[in-house]
Amino acid sequence: MSQVEDKESLARAQLPYRAEYCKTSRAKCKKCQEQMEAGSLKLAFMTKSRFHDGYDASYCHVNCFFLIKRPTSVAEISHFETLKYEDQKMLEKAIESNGKSVLASGSKAAAEGKSGKKGKSKKAAKRAPDEDVNYQDFTVEYAKSGRAKCCTCQEAIPKGEVRFAKMDYAADDIPGAIGPVPRWHHVECFAKSQEQLEFFGCVEKVPNFESLEFEDKMMLKKLIKPMKPPTPENGDTSKKVKSEDEKEAQQEELALKIQSERFHALRSKLNEIRKSELEELLEFMGQKHNFKAATLTLDLAADCLLFGPLKPCPKCKKPGTMILRNSSYICTSGSDSEKPCDYETRDPQRSVPDFPDEFVEKYPYFAEQYEFVEGKRIFPKNLLKAVEQKEAENNNLVQEGAPLEGLSIGVISWAALKNDKEKIQKKVITLGGRVTTVIDSSIFVILSNKNELDKVTPKMEVAKDLGIPFAKEDFLFNLKTKDDVVPQLTKCLIGEWDGKLKARYEKMSSSSQSTQ
Repeated sequence: MSQVEDKESLARAQLPYRAEYCKTSRAKCKKCQEQMEAGSLKLAFMTKSRFHDGYDASYCHVNCFFLIKRPTSVAEISHFETLKYEDQKMLEKAIESNGKSVLASGSKAAAEGKSGKKGKSKKAAKRAPDEDVNYQDFTVEYAKSGRAKCCTCQEAIPKGEVRFAKMDYAADDIPGAIGPVPRWHHVECFAKSQEQLEFFGCVEKVPNFESLEFEDKMMLKKLIKPMKPPTPENGDTSKKVKSEDEKEAQQEELALKIQSERFHALRSKLNEIRKSELEELLEFMGQKHNFKAATLTLDLAADCLLFGPLKPCPKCKKPGTMILRNSSYICTSGSDSEKPCDYETRDPQRSVPDFPDEFVEKYPYFAEQYEFVEGKRIFPKNLLKAVEQKEAENNNLVQEGAPLEGLSIGVISWAALKNDKEKIQKKVITLGGRVTTVIDSSIFVILSNKNELDKVTPKMEVAKDLGIPFAKEDFLFNLKTKDDVVPQLTKCLIGEWDGKLKARYEKMSSSSQSTQ
């Protein structure tokens, strides 16, 4: 990975989401206003406070949270590293499925409870054709006014006409929006872009469908029909012998699970101790102890007793400044009058835990049953990978093997794109490519929209003569590896283009690498 000066560390950044366990049953969910049970996992979205310079956390039940927010990776969730192993896996799956795994769990459990059957028949065990469709991501209704424009053709949707929307959970163009923002389309436009908008289910299951008139229901059924999701090109359903890498991954997962169980067993013991006494214990061991939140005090105390107290920062030499933050241990020394220390590591120097005599007398567990075993904290590989990708995006770093490595992405008109110029350039650079407005044969694809494609301009004519494909910029935000480029770009192609995308990608990628 290339380096830049003053690299922003994700461990020091303000993350948009937070996860922790409820200490009591008094707190209410921001979405449904129901109480959250003590000990249950809760998720929060962070918003800029109106009353101070910091951020406020709005906590929700896990399923309620995914109704209004959709994190793109676990790297966006603070305190993820201190969650129980099973909760980490649950959140990873929820993010990967766009919330489908947690949003469907409630209805699934209710259905099983009504049936009263523990087992599943062979017929019921078959995979439903729309199992992967999250219907909460779509809605249909009559247009309330004539002001909204279709996101496909950019034409106004007349008042009273049926309109179809896909919910946008990453909308940053509407200040103060807490939940998802509907991106409206004419029904005909939505039907033409159905695959690109990733709607493969039955239109009858879309929210508000039953509120429509009979004629409009029939019209929707005729235009928007169930589709089969595209099959990944590299998908291989054949059984394979487990490789050494897979065995190693299983061993790492087992180690993570054991570490999580030990950490939370120790944390539950510490939870029986008053916060002031834990602070005295941390101070005795030379650790940072003046946390406002009891959760942070508990996490650091459990970390110190399981892996050993943190030694003073080796860079600034100040004691009691090292803490765990996301996927790293960072030094928190520094103030307004002096430059903050930027030391950060995943393998800090540690010592052996020690206890005051009065503490051991009051809590004999730590003298009779507690036993310190020296070891290094293991971080989930999925978390480390997500952190690396997010830091690369934040700092315009290019990762090795980036999907668009060496490729040129063309833009004819910035006004034709949904996202602003800075965001597009930043994303393309992170993916290894470069953005250019000079149209020539070196361009892999041009970002545009359907309306812009119909305009007759010199640059547009040159692009068409050169046979360059046009696509919506949406595909950029779904790329993780090189294997994603062709299938994601295929979904977002606009206009008529009869070339072979896979061959074009392989040829232009190899030629760009050979010239580097």
